[in-house]
Amino acid sequence: MIPAMDILVISFSNLATDARVRRQIGALCDRYTVGTAALGADGREGKLHWTLPWEDHHLGLPPLLRKMVSAGMHARRYITRHVLRDPEAAYWEGHRRAAWRMIRHLRPALIIANDLDALPLAIRLADGRAKVVFDAHEFSPRQHENDPEWMREHQPIWEYLCKRYMPLADACFTVSEGIAEAYLELTGIRPAVLTNAVPYEELSPVTTDPRRIKLVHHGMASPQRRIAELVEMMDALRDTHELHLFLRPARNAAYGERIAALCATRDHVHLHPSIAPDDIARAINAFDIGVHHLHADTFNHRYALPNKLFEFVQARLAVVVTPNPAMADLVRKHDLGPVANGHSMEAVLEAIRALDAGRIMRHKAAANAAARELSAERGADLLREVVARLLGH
Repeated sequence: MIPAMDILVISFSNLATDARVRRQIGALCDRYTVGTAALGADGREGKLHWTLPWEDHHLGLPPLLRKMVSAGMHARRYITRHVLRDPEAAYWEGHRRAAWRMIRHLRPALIIANDLDALPLAIRLADGRAKVVFDAHEFSPRQHENDPEWMREHQPIWEYLCKRYMPLADACFTVSEGIAEAYLELTGIRPAVLTNAVPYEELSPVTTDPRRIKLVHHGMASPQRRIAELVEMMDALRDTHELHLFLRPARNAAYGERIAALCATRDHVHLHPSIAPDDIARAINAFDIGVHHLHADTFNHRYALPNKLFEFVQARLAVVVTPNPAMADLVRKHDLGPVANGHSMEAVLEAIRALDAGRIMRHKAAANAAARELSAERGADLLREVVARLLGH
């Protein structure tokens, strides 16, 4: 029996940690019957959830069979990508082919495909019957452009998939204006901007103690986020500031251990467990300055408008960011805090030092004033409007 549903949300991510996809579901589930197909559930889907396989689904096989399957997968991948140079066949390898087999019986009225990885699957499942909304998130053809091997093997496939499948979607979204322009140049399709804004929180700014200014950063403990450099930068602020880190476990265990060791030797740096996505703004409301020192070494980093920037706003914090255009424009427009004059840690340090208690409270008040405008409710309204139009409601 085919389960009845209005909308199927597809994402090759774990819903427990994918805040953007969770917001999609939250915006729609009170009006529609929503099913989900993802790598992991978040506990709210009930019977309308399908856990998709991933690349390593063969790892549970006996050792000899696992080696044989792995060798076959690598051989097939090499042939489709380097001999036949067939991007369509390359897409339908491994976990995507297995995902199709799992969900091909479903008949939703509308499908939301998250990231390019899910779009061809959604178009195939729709088969002209269902409407398709594509949430591109970031700019897929340059997702890992600082990795030469990825660019050589994956970038041509991802570019092909954009050009082939984006025009077939009934509506498209992405996270910022710069990324929308990049898709327009590549495909002729300009996605609407649906930011990573988080739900509105009924909070107030907490008064800053000028004797001990509290910085906060949360997210993944990865080398690309320069967490170690942030901790070491705090040596210059030992007498006046403290840093609180709320970090998800590092994929690189050695890097996680390095962060823990650096924090252990500094009594003004505090390492905390990660925070559940829905609790972040309330948990960090007690601090003063949210720091996001993102490099601009890739296209997606340059035009990022990440969750954490909006979480800082809902927490009513002053904000320090690097001069990545999308972040810098938002911070300046709403007077949320200083934009560093470069991407070095020295530039970030200079921006932090420019914030005395009085100026921090000014920026906290500005965040408070902007919190409603910069909340997820506006994005939810846009998504609901597009879905209702496509479904004829």
